[in-house]
Amino acid sequence: MAILRRLFFSASRPGVLLIMPAPSAVLYMRAGMLGFVLGVILALASMRLQFIWPLALALLWAWLSPRCKPLLTVTLLAMSLAVVLTLSHAGYWQASRLPDACTGETLLVAGTVVSLPRSSEMAAGLERQRFELAVHSITPMVCSGPRKVLLSYYGPEQIQPGQGWIFNARLKPPRGLANPGSRDFSLWYAETGVHAMGSSGRNARRRGDLDRPVAALHHRVRAQVSGAVANAVGEGWASAMLRAITVADKGGVDRDLWAVFQHLGVNHLLVISGLHVGMLAGAGLLLGGVVARPGSLLGGGQWGHLGPVLALVLAGGYTALAGFSVATSRAFLMLSVAVMAAMLYRRATPWSVVLALTLVLAANPLALLGAGLPLSFSAVAALIWLAAWASNKLRWRGLLAMHCYMSLVMLPLGAIWFGGASLVSAPANFFLVPFFTFFLVPLALLGVVSYLASFTAGAASIWSAAAWPLGVISAGLDSGVMGEAANSVFVDFVPTMPALALAIVGLAVAVVPGAFSRRVLSVALVLPLFLPPQKSAEPVVAVLDVGQGTAVMFAAGGRALLYDTGGGNPAGPNLAQSVVLPYLRARGVASLDALVISHGDRDHAAGSDVVRRSLNPAMIWRGGNGSLQMGERACRAGYTWRWPGDVTFRFLSPAREDQGTSNDRSCVLLIEVRGRRVLLAGDIEQGRERELIRYWRDKLRAEVLLVGHHGSGTSTSQAWLNHVRPAVGLLSYGWGNRFGHPHPQVLQRLVQWDVSSFATATAGALELTLDHRGNWRVSAQRKMDNNWRL
Repeated sequence: MAILRRLFFSASRPGVLLIMPAPSAVLYMRAGMLGFVLGVILALASMRLQFIWPLALALLWAWLSPRCKPLLTVTLLAMSLAVVLTLSHAGYWQASRLPDACTGETLLVAGTVVSLPRSSEMAAGLERQRFELAVHSITPMVCSGPRKVLLSYYGPEQIQPGQGWIFNARLKPPRGLANPGSRDFSLWYAETGVHAMGSSGRNARRRGDLDRPVAALHHRVRAQVSGAVANAVGEGWASAMLRAITVADKGGVDRDLWAVFQHLGVNHLLVISGLHVGMLAGAGLLLGGVVARPGSLLGGGQWGHLGPVLALVLAGGYTALAGFSVATSRAFLMLSVAVMAAMLYRRATPWSVVLALTLVLAANPLALLGAGLPLSFSAVAALIWLAAWASNKLRWRGLLAMHCYMSLVMLPLGAIWFGGASLVSAPANFFLVPFFTFFLVPLALLGVVSYLASFTAGAASIWSAAAWPLGVISAGLDSGVMGEAANSVFVDFVPTMPALALAIVGLAVAVVPGAFSRRVLSVALVLPLFLPPQKSAEPVVAVLDVGQGTAVMFAAGGRALLYDTGGGNPAGPNLAQSVVLPYLRARGVASLDALVISHGDRDHAAGSDVVRRSLNPAMIWRGGNGSLQMGERACRAGYTWRWPGDVTFRFLSPAREDQGTSNDRSCVLLIEVRGRRVLLAGDIEQGRERELIRYWRDKLRAEVLLVGHHGSGTSTSQAWLNHVRPAVGLLSYGWGNRFGHPHPQVLQRLVQWDVSSFATATAGALELTLDHRGNWRVSAQRKMDNNWRL
């Protein structure tokens, strides 16, 4: 116990950070923890597994060499253990993924619901329930790899946690979209252990023998509380916020609400985070202290432990209400380390944080793939660094300084994970964090206690009182005023690595005591974060990975054109918000010179309104059979415009008198740059291809072809390829899509014509750069991010 105290906890006075002297065993333990953490980072950061051989040789040398210090041997052993554990977790996840051969097939999936279903309304009033299913069996057996499936159910049955069900479902492997500027959701699937995802229509039936009511008891309680809150408060954003902070039910938190809170820098308040868990723990400590004082007068030396024990009980209960999510479980584990320090009558040191990190990674090394763990421990590390140089005087000033400092720390962290940061994060958190922490969350949880005690009327009154001030926020959201204000204070920036390094160094040096001018200059090192990324000097064609849809950017000479905006819901969420805009920010595009919407289908035009509001295009062209909005022009065959630098654009279709389907009235755009041509064919089918061949003939030739209609068998005929004669074919379609795109005959035709084909579904975002020799260089995002773990 003495070594344990000295290993992680210090009795030194607050305000002074000490790495205290320690016996050899303690040094070995610390070296082992550091080695373990470094081993996990090495395994997950490495793009290939070749690093194993140098590590094995170093370990063998340390083991055999008499001159190697034992401390180094312990470190290398811990690193090796971490690498083996990480590879084991990753290997299990990969082995449990749905086989590619089963993608899109209708399977019979039986299992138990192991999460709180989230209900949301889709297009045409269709209700979707999304939940995690612990798989019992999958038929046929050849597809029986997945153990946990993320399923979307569109039928009339009300799904409850712990129930056994059997679904006719179409599954696909847990793949994300791979694009510069946005995160690949494959990392989230790996972190949470989801092995497949899919959807089920109306065909579902109960399997009572698979019910697990006890194992899912906390989820059942969460579902009941969520329903009670909705009944007490009603529907709307106020109810959504209250349910989110009470039982982590984010079904009502739509993208608009999340975007407003993110742009204000307070989106962490919409989730049950370590802040809220810590608040419950603090309440437990206070309550335990009040009870322990009279108890200690009666004798007994164990009353001092009552506060820490109550802290763990209350925090553990709130963690259960959150569904034992990754974030809250991590916070509870870190809190347990702090409570152990209190019970040992010691002050937590940085080694306590290293211990918590080691325990988190030992439980799940893949947790490092998500944003939550790096953000949490980076913030804790910043707080520890600030405390190392802080004085005990003027505590209120110290709290204010800490608040301002953490707001600055979030600038580089926000740049890394969210592509920007809020300019009003400091004042917004200053007012809203106390409101949520000391008013909203306590009232919400008091309502939960009343509800569980069968005092439902009192619970409804408490929740209504808690929701009343949220009505002000809801009214601002409904009017759109708050959304516009939040957008105006959020700065998009994607900094370079040197800018990030400067910001981190500057923030670290700024808190070290010294001359005021030096500290101000240190903080000024944050400013390079806001410098826009350098635009490519060479012409670039980028086909973004937007799943079953299309979004193509062309940029040259500091100008940019966007052809289609990807799919999704026009009201949100859509791929323009999550993929297109982050990509354009990452490439330094702040405005568009032209926006072309090939036609009105959702997989091409869902994000057009978002792009218009965000990038204010100078010209907007639209095809298809739909009506034109204000400021838009119809694509017309033969219309031509030019950019400086030998860049010419020409619409080849549709003609004014053309009739036909929306697909056949797609805008077909020919781009010519430095004598090289790119043809964007939209969704035209073979009949329209023949018409264009008769009219344009040899003028159709292009080195690069965006294959029409996502590779559908109704497009890209032999005659079309004969006249276009592309050297490079680009296909944009979704992995495992229900349409069967691309058609095997289309792929065969491309092979016959010796066309080098690239598909976003397999390669991720595709970028073609025209070099000074007139050659197209192709780079694929998945090839760049081709990591062993994915």
